[in-house]
Amino acid sequence: MIYIDDGYKETFKYAFPLLKKYNIRAVWSIPIGLLGGKLEGGEIMSIEDIKELVKDGQIIASHSITHPQEITREEIVQSRVELEKLLGVKIMHFVFPYENIPSKELLDLANSEYKVVRPFYNYAFHLISPETFDWYPFHITPEKFEDYMKYEKRN
Repeated sequence: MIYIDDGYKETFKYAFPLLKKYNIRAVWSIPIGLLGGKLEGGEIMSIEDIKELVKDGQIIASHSITHPQEITREEIVQSRVELEKLLGVKIMHFVFPYENIPSKELLDLANSEYKVVRPFYNYAFHLISPETFDWYPFHITPEKFEDYMKYEKRN
């Protein structure tokens, strides 16, 4: 399964058409409280963008409300509630922000709220853009992402 992290507008602009072209579904990890705003210097997708993903059959994962360094119970639970209310679909995936390993209590809570719980990993796709961004080291080009789509279709 392909995971796309953080919901950057640039990633939506370049990755979504490629996913459609190759008929591949991905899990888009969305910090609901940042929709239409910014995260670490990059613009986050809009509500309309997320609704377009859902309409196309892409999978939306909760990625907290505010993308905090330290996750809380509210960020885990309320982010699902808000996404479900906004989109009218069941949110079954949660992806923890950053590389922090949550406490057993918070991991157990997430597992009770979601079907699939995943910690952050560096191999999730973050920012896909033909431009280079000094503020973001996890950048790949649309061409490299398309190469990955071709590989996924073969396997």
